[in-house]
Amino acid sequence: MVSAIYFQLVWFHRHREVARLFALGYFDSVQGVVTDFRPENPDRSSNETFTIAGHKFAYSSESFITPCFNQTALQQGPIQAGMLLRIKFTDDCILQIEDLDQK
Repeated sequence: MVSAIYFQLVWFHRHREVARLFALGYFDSVQGVVTDFRPENPDRSSNETFTIAGHKFAYSSESFITPCFNQTALQQGPIQAGMLLRIKFTDDCILQIEDLDQK
């Protein structure tokens, strides 16, 4: 019970900080075609990774205590090789994904 409350507080604090940074415009942005896409292994022993314009992103479905994007292909995540995306991020936290193929 105590650990559940602790993790909720950690998530809330991180979510509030990430939302503040996003609202203030303190994020980086990159756009381009998804290359080097590597889905998360079924045993979840490795992160899902991809590269856009030389910037490598990595995340895992195991990172459930994060306000950052973490929906991998194992969870029917939206990212696939060859997609044209704009990613807004801070540090290693993906804040927003925009599919430019849909425009």
